[in-house]
Amino acid sequence: MLRKTTISFLSLLAAVSFFTSAGAGALELDDDWQLLAGADPLETTAAVVFRDEAAWRFGASLPAPRPEAGADPARPALVIGTVATSALVAAEHARAPFRLDPAAPESFHVRLAGNRLYAAGVTPKGAMNAAFRLLDRNRANMDGVDFSGAPNFHWRVGGNEQNQSPPPDWSHDDQARYYARHYMNVVWGEKKRPPLPLEARRKYGLGLMAEIRFPQGGAEARAWLEDPANRDAIFSLDPDKKRKNLWSDPRGLRVISPFAPAGRRWYLEQYKKLHRENPDLKILYNMFADYNILPETTDSFNTFSKKPYDRSTEDTIIEILKIAREAVGPDSGIVPRAWLWQSFWFQRKRELAFMERLAAEGFGFLYNESGDSDDWNFRLNNFDGIALKTRNGRTAHGDHYLSLVSAGGDCESVTPAIGLPLPRVAAHKLALLAGAGARDFVLWWSGCEGWTYQPNLEVVAELVWADRGEIARHASADFAAAIPLLARLAERDFGPDLAPGVVEYYKKFDAALVTTLPLYKKPAREAQGDPAENGLHIYNWYQRLGTYAKPHPFKGVFLEPVTAAAFADAGRFRQSVGWGANDYALANYKAVLLRLKAAQGDLARLAGAAPAGRPRERLQALFNWSQLAVLLWESQYHHMAGFALVNAPGVEKAGPAALRRALAPLTRESIRNTAAILALLPRFAPNMNLTESHTGVVENRGSRLKDAQKLQAKLDAMRAELEAGDKD
Repeated sequence: MLRKTTISFLSLLAAVSFFTSAGAGALELDDDWQLLAGADPLETTAAVVFRDEAAWRFGASLPAPRPEAGADPARPALVIGTVATSALVAAEHARAPFRLDPAAPESFHVRLAGNRLYAAGVTPKGAMNAAFRLLDRNRANMDGVDFSGAPNFHWRVGGNEQNQSPPPDWSHDDQARYYARHYMNVVWGEKKRPPLPLEARRKYGLGLMAEIRFPQGGAEARAWLEDPANRDAIFSLDPDKKRKNLWSDPRGLRVISPFAPAGRRWYLEQYKKLHRENPDLKILYNMFADYNILPETTDSFNTFSKKPYDRSTEDTIIEILKIAREAVGPDSGIVPRAWLWQSFWFQRKRELAFMERLAAEGFGFLYNESGDSDDWNFRLNNFDGIALKTRNGRTAHGDHYLSLVSAGGDCESVTPAIGLPLPRVAAHKLALLAGAGARDFVLWWSGCEGWTYQPNLEVVAELVWADRGEIARHASADFAAAIPLLARLAERDFGPDLAPGVVEYYKKFDAALVTTLPLYKKPAREAQGDPAENGLHIYNWYQRLGTYAKPHPFKGVFLEPVTAAAFADAGRFRQSVGWGANDYALANYKAVLLRLKAAQGDLARLAGAAPAGRPRERLQALFNWSQLAVLLWESQYHHMAGFALVNAPGVEKAGPAALRRALAPLTRESIRNTAAILALLPRFAPNMNLTESHTGVVENRGSRLKDAQKLQAKLDAMRAELEAGDKD
């Protein structure tokens, strides 16, 4: 049924395109065209990208971009510019004004007039968008072209180095182009350096979202904290407060009061320095919990005098934000924002009141789609009751509300797999945000790893420009609502022959994995219904693949062999897999894995049947990363099943030989799984990350070879276990 439905949508889209275009005509993009760029460097960059893509999209060998002066009026031309940067755009605008919205700096209008095709923008970034949207149209025929657009979201933020370091052959320019081509206009390097240098950001008109780290470590921070001149500003958290004391300092975690003169000077200089070093700063925020801790009334005291801290958390955050606003200046247009992750742990009323205060005082905040919980990216709707709150048809959180949403790419819930094929989920979440009037969003952690095909990012890029009708359609939870968009993008990226199969694959993968159930309900039928239905149920924080696969800092057990000797130390497994040691959770995992493997088989056949070129490369990349995720879920299932077996009543008295025999079938399954992961690893870049910590990824310490060696040791241990069992 889906294949027939998809074909009918493709036929419809051939007649009535999202982009307005006339029927067949003579004006085809070919080698005779000229590329004329306005005076701004962004417009030249857009022309170069257009030329590169036209070569492989349409087989057109366009000449290098040139200035407008001296252009041949007899030859067709694409003119990229603004009224201020292009005389040709200005003249055409005087003749027939372009549909441009001065209040939307990235708005654009593409229009054919005679043999001139104008890609006009309010700003040079808008003109770049115009050229890129023309490419997205994916047709060489230019007769009757006339379409315009303004983005549904003001700031669109993504990162690219938090879960996977770029392959060695992937340049900063490549990554910046990927951001721009997918209409992400701000880059984010959470906790660490900007993921792209200033030169690359400028070339593609990208801004920066950045923070300062409060001084917990490093020589410069230690020197400041030890200086007696700063003693009135230095406070310590009670070292017995384990959740807050992340650095295990015996004196307690040292923090800085913004109310003391020395503390105020420190914050002010740090913010000024950040702004000085990053002139394209667009979003200035700070985490006020987790890795950036504040002095708190309840458990903070001056490190030297032992005097307790007498200010509230709310007053402290507001004071720091006021200092940040002073540092960047009133004319910068930068509104400081607070990241409210764990700031008011289990204090919802207090948090809501503070949100109101932030908006009233002209500040913004970054809010995880699921509040203080995890951003599981395979939950269809992970927004809590606060994230989408509206008032009079607009978001109740003010003009500077910044939503952190798992709508594309990766998050630690599924690390290290990126580009999971969940485009319907990404479209649904973005549509809910747009419907709630949110103007800014951040993709959770990464989301913009440009070196692999990510259907999630393709739908995000489209919904940036979608009309209100399409946004409303994607607010539906019915997969059928997403099919027109998915079909259009699949035809664009894979061609009309493969597109129906690609959409069918998206639907099967989605149906196998995606869940609408609430988080962290006990594994039981009365709480969650049929274990074979509603995707992969989420029971426990330790269920995350990121937690499972990485030995540090969360004691993952992925590298542990499925052997009697390993399970003998049950305490090592209890926290990580104990939540799954029951029949219900095992049944759910088994059902999900069967359906995911069937979907992966379809994708493998699609990739094998695809002709050589970009469609096959995209399908193969999609298979590699999604297959890795499926294999990791299967490995996790083996550890769950093993833990359940060895902890069954009476098993501990059975003895090592009996336990080996009982585990043998599961050990064989784990051997096959581990061998499959080892066989898959060579398809990834040599710095691919499988078991490194997130910090290691940012610092590019990932090593496919080291991971393979660790997996081989796991494999050898399990084979030795079976050999020992044969001798029993």
